[in-house]
Amino acid sequence: MKVFFDTEFSEEFAESGRAEYIIVPISIGLVREDGEELYLQWEEWEGVQDSEMWIGQHVLPLLDRTSFALPDTIRTRVKRFAGVKPEWWGYYCDYDWVLLCQLYGGMMRLPSGWPMFCRDLKQHIVTFGIEPPKQTSVEHHALADARWIKSAWEDVEHRRP
Repeated sequence: MKVFFDTEFSEEFAESGRAEYIIVPISIGLVREDGEELYLQWEEWEGVQDSEMWIGQHVLPLLDRTSFALPDTIRTRVKRFAGVKPEWWGYYCDYDWVLLCQLYGGMMRLPSGWPMFCRDLKQHIVTFGIEPPKQTSVEHHALADARWIKSAWEDVEHRRP
C-alpha cells in the first residue's frame, strides 16, 4: 500500500556544545492510495513558538490548537494506518523520513515489514522530466501537503513514458 506523507517540523541547533541540529516534530499527515487519511500533531513542541521564526509564521497558524498527541499515540496510530508493508512516498522528504524513523527509535527499529527507505516524488519528477501540477491548497499543513503529494504522484504516473 502506498502511503504519501508529509511532516512539519522545526530544525533547531542543539545546545549540547557540539555542532548538531535536532528535528522537533510538529505534525504529520498521511494519505494512503485508497484515499484514507490520518493527521496528527505532536504535543511536545512548545519550544517552537517564536512568531519571528518562519515556522511561527507559516506552520503554527495552521495547527488545530485543540488536538495534540503524545509520541506513543502517534507511533501506534501511524503503524496501524500504514499497515504491514507500506511503500512510503514524500516530496523533498529527507527530513520527513528521518523524523518518521526517529518516531520508532531509528531506521533499524522500524516496524517489521517496513522498508528502510522512502521514495521521493521530487526525484521521480526529475527522472521522468514531468512537472506535477502546482499545489493549490494551503501549503505547510502536513495533511494538505500529503494530499498534494498523492495527487501529484498520480499525475506524474499517468503522464510518464
